[in-house]
Formats: sequence, structure tokens, C-alpha cells
Amino acid sequence: MVGVPGRSKGCHTCRRRRKGCDLQRPECAQCKRLGLKCDGYERKTTFVHHGAVSVFQLTIAASSTEARKTVKSGKKRNTTVDKVSTIALPEKLAKSAYECSYLALFFEMYQPGSTASSVSDYAGAGGLSLTSWLVGVQCRQIYHGSPLLQKSVMAICLSTLGQRMQNRQMTEEGLKAYTVALRGMSVALTRNNGKLPPDEAMLAATRCLSLYEVFFGTDASNIPGQARAWNRHRFGEMALLSARDPSMHKDGWAHDLLADGRMSCTIAGIVTRKDTMFSREEWKTVPWSGTNRKTAMDLLLDIFVDIPKLLVDLDSLTISPSTTKSKEAEAQSSLLERCEDMLEELEFWLERHAPTKWREVSPRRGRTGYEACHYPCSDNPTADDVAEAHIMCLFWAMQIKVRKVAVFTNFLGSEDESLPPEELEELVPYAQAILQTAPIFLTPGAGIAGCHLSVFPLTCAVRLFMTMSGTGATQVGTYIRELLSNRGRETGLPVWEFVKSLGILSLPKTDPILDGTRLAGCVY
Repeated sequence: MVGVPGRSKGCHTCRRRRKGCDLQRPECAQCKRLGLKCDGYERKTTFVHHGAVSVFQLTIAASSTEARKTVKSGKKRNTTVDKVSTIALPEKLAKSAYECSYLALFFEMYQPGSTASSVSDYAGAGGLSLTSWLVGVQCRQIYHGSPLLQKSVMAICLSTLGQRMQNRQMTEEGLKAYTVALRGMSVALTRNNGKLPPDEAMLAATRCLSLYEVFFGTDASNIPGQARAWNRHRFGEMALLSARDPSMHKDGWAHDLLADGRMSCTIAGIVTRKDTMFSREEWKTVPWSGTNRKTAMDLLLDIFVDIPKLLVDLDSLTISPSTTKSKEAEAQSSLLERCEDMLEELEFWLERHAPTKWREVSPRRGRTGYEACHYPCSDNPTADDVAEAHIMCLFWAMQIKVRKVAVFTNFLGSEDESLPPEELEELVPYAQAILQTAPIFLTPGAGIAGCHLSVFPLTCAVRLFMTMSGTGATQVGTYIRELLSNRGRETGLPVWEFVKSLGILSLPKTDPILDGTRLAGCVY
């Protein structure tokens, strides 16, 4: 070999045959004459991973002829042995190698068996709804082009692997990466100072930081710091998006970031009872005026993004009623009309865009016998099965929310001092449908993403029972805790602590449902 004294310079084929080689390139004449494939002259290398840190070695395995070693014996015969030499990779290359390894492990745990090519009307790229934006994160050019995104992603990867492997050091490294990413985000925002629209990598980094809070955030001194940190990241993402034009999200990864991000940002708006930019017409239309066409999930989210505005208007009626009864009645009538329009839109979506096998078992107006319905769940669900279950649970959660607003708005004009629990009875079938379907999100096939997707519909269901004077709330709360804590730990990551930090699983000492005041506070 060139540059290595005492070693053959011939091609791999001739050395394997122990024949002389004329060293012609790219193929030697001897191989050509005999009709053999010439394997060339380059030294073959392989990467071997040792351990879970940046300890990679370059292993150069030479063939027996080129790594010949003379071993003297009684007859002085030559015996050949394979000789392996190892050298450490440069630190930068080693770091890149183990990061790629961790990324692959995390994405397989997050959405098992899903690939970027498994696209359906419900699943979107990557198998599960709300996760197609992760495909862009896996792009080598995007990932390595943004140190901020690298730290944000590695914070989740290291923390996830550390928790699953019970490796405290790795978990601590994840926390360090999260802290560095937070500082990096602050520096990036300060330097930009609104001069340029934030790029997609910064949007993705913000989303990764919010995901970290869902799974690994902590609450100190019973203060809901975890939920507050999550909210800050979600509204931070909305602020970044508002600095961009809707036309910047027509195609590619930018479109996936917007399409997938609308739901979590809207949930943040529901929790804090603030309207979001996504209810504006331009954010519903312009991003889909390019090559992308709306999926069933996109069409459902077009309705979902209007719910925060309903809650804001209901708050204005209960907290700051109009000075005149006529204006108050007008505002009340307008809110009821909008609720009715949204319910009609939901029914239209169910008939035209819902998964076929779920359509007939979904509760509807006037339908009875919902307790006996068997929802099409599987013990070993595919990514598409989970996606279809998720889209239906979101649909049922929306039914609960819109109908609760309508019930409370109607009650504002009543002379009763408190809202009778039976007024909410028509919402129970939707909550039961969610509770019966929820286990599909906590199966091994759903992965970590399933745990995340289950939070919103489950909390909507349990909150309904709590607002009905606590009817069945204790049993439902215990059931949900078992799902999100114990089973979540077995199949993905537990999210029970995050749900508790939202503060939605306990009513205030003065129950607003029972005393007839501040009704809007119980709509979540």
C-alpha cells in the first residue's frame, strides 16, 4: 500500500488472489484480462461505536496478505494473521457521529415504525399527525447548520435516552443542553432585534424546547412553572411566526412547521384564554395556496383555531357584562350563533372527512346507546391507527368545548342561581368516547408521540366530569393518572406531572359552576 512500508501496493482483488498486480488505474490489466471485478486500491474503513459517549474508533482491517506477520516456528514457515490498527477519531467527527446515533434512537422511540414516506390523509409525513415537522429536523444540512437547533434537539434526545436507560449522567447532559439552548435563543433574539424574519431552524428549536418542558420540566414550590414555561415557548413560537408572512409557509419544511404547530399553539391559547393569530383568514388560506392541499387534519384545525376566540368572548360576557341589557343580549345571541355554526361545521367534517371506520361509532345529536359502542382500537396499532384515533379524539374534545360554551352562554340569561349538572349531560358521550379510545395512545406502537397526543383530549374529558359537580371525576381522574403516569412510563414518557401543572384537574374552593359566577373559568 502506498505510503506504508513493506505492504503490497496492488489492488484488493490481486492481493486476495496472491497474484502480482500491474497497478493500472482505475482497474488493473490482470483483472481485465481474466474478467474479474477489480476492487480498487483504497483502504477500507469501518466505524465501531463503543459506549454511549464520544468514544468512536476507526478500525482499519487489512487483508491477511497485506498484514502478513512472520511467526517463527520449528520449520520457519510463514503464518498469516489479520492485523487491526485502531486510532481515535477527531473530537469534532466523533461528536457528530454519536449525535447522529442518539438522534436515530430518539426518533425511533418517538414514533416507532414511522418513516418520512408513510403519508396518508390523516397521518401526514412521518406517520403521526403533528410530527411531520420532525422530518426536517432530521435533515443533515438543517440540523448541522444551526447550533441552536442542535442543542435544542439534543436536550430532548439525551434526556429521553437517559430516562429510558436510567442513566443519570445522560439526563443531566440533556438538562445542560436545554440550558445552553435557552441562552442561545435569548442571544439570537437579541442580535436579530426584529431586523430579519426568524428562520425555520429557530422555529423548530422553540418547539423542541416546549416539548422538553412537557416531558422533563419540573414544578418548584407547587408553582406551575412547568406549564408556564411551556406556555412561554408556545407564545414565543407564535411571536416568531407573526414576524413572518403567511406566504413564507406555502411549501417545504416551513409549511410543515406551521401546519403541525397550529394545534399546540391553539391549546396554549385555550389554557390562557387568549385568541391566536391562526384564527385570521390569511393564516388559514395563504399557506395552502402553494403545492400543499389541506388534509383532514388541516380542515379540522381550521375550526379548532377559532375556539380561543369563543372563550375570550364568553369571558367578556361573564366578567365585564355590557352596560345595557340590550347590548348584552345581542352579544350573547351572537356568541350562541357562532357556536351553532361551529357545530354545523364539525358535523360536516364528520360526514365528509372523518376516517370511515370511526364515522359510524362517533356520538351524534340524538344518538343513544353510546355506552355500548366499540371503538376501533387495536392492541398493536400502526402509526396510521394512532393518527386516526388522535384526529377523532380531537374532534370529540372540540365538541365538548364548543357545546360547553353554548351551554354556559345560554345559562347567562337564566334566572337560576346555579347551573344544573344535567345541562351538560349531552356532552358525556363525547367524553366517554375519548376515555374508551385513549389506551391506544399508550401502546408500544404509539411511542412517545402517543403520550403527547393524548394529553389534550383526556384533560377535556376529565374536566367535563369535574364541572358536573364532580360526577365521576374521582374515578376518571384515577384512570387518567394510571394512563399518563404508569402506562406512559412503560410505553413512552410519563406526562402526568405536566398535566397536573396545568392546574385543570382541580376546581377552586368556590365552585363557579355551583354558585353561578365566573362560568367561563370552567370551560377548559
